Amino acid sequence: SQKEWEQYGLTSSFFLPLGLTEHYFFTSDDQQPRGNWFDSNSDLKKLKYNEMSENSFSAQADLIRDKIVYAGAPNSSWEKIMLPVLIRNIGFLTENFLSNSKEEFGKLAEINIEPGNIKQFIRYHFLWSLHVPLERRRKMIQLISKKFKGHISIWGDGWEKYISTSYPTSVAPRYFYKEALCCLDFGSLSFDTALFPRTNEIVKLGGLLISGRTGDKTDLVRENQFETGEQLIHIIEEAFDPMKRKIKMEQQKTLRKRFDLNNIMKDVLAYTYAAL
Repeated sequence: SQKEWEQYGLTSSFFLPLGLTEHYFFTSDDQQPRGNWFDSNSDLKKLKYNEMSENSFSAQADLIRDKIVYAGAPNSSWEKIMLPVLIRNIGFLTENFLSNSKEEFGKLAEINIEPGNIKQFIRYHFLWSLHVPLERRRKMIQLISKKFKGHISIWGDGWEKYISTSYPTSVAPRYFYKEALCCLDFGSLSFDTALFPRTNEIVKLGGLLISGRTGDKTDLVRENQFETGEQLIHIIEEAFDPMKRKIKMEQQKTLRKRFDLNNIMKDVLAYTYAAL
């Protein structure tokens, strides 16, 4: 948020990652606002996280309780418009969360981004920001579906093409993150960061977050982050042990202190005053 604020010079707006604050924000007709950018005149209602409840989803609790939960789409409509060119030598990037993945992609993709060459620019960002993470997401879910058959709860339209058991896109999982065995996060298709809406929701709502390691400097709980499929399986297996899961949850609680909005704003203000 700080980086984007500086880059775009946004002085009358603010960026609000859902889950980072103590509240959910809704429009006047009780719908979640589209996007996370709100100007200073936004007329939004807010509801505290601990007040979140929705009786209409109570019947779906058993689909999530004590399960390995993931909510996210396996496909994008852009894939039908911009078919990815097969790049054989970067296949390993669709299977691993390597810390230098973006640098490796830039070297191996052999796509020269030059001023005015919009076609190459779009191709580069489509492959890196959409094709690679979506393919990795599909492979990871297929892996755990085979390894932990009967213990998974995967939500999102389109998964039936890749795995045998899944549920359609729904907000139901967010009401029961706390009751899940663990909640998986394979990163954002929009940002190269470990902190984005779903990540924050899982942590704020008391779910055990197991996430892919990103290349940015945001340090979550290292023991709960994975770079390879083998590491993902190992971390999930540990979550089945009540004592190990308790330790993981205790480690995760430190995130709320480090990434609390009030603490972050202190840093933002400090940077701002230093720049004056």
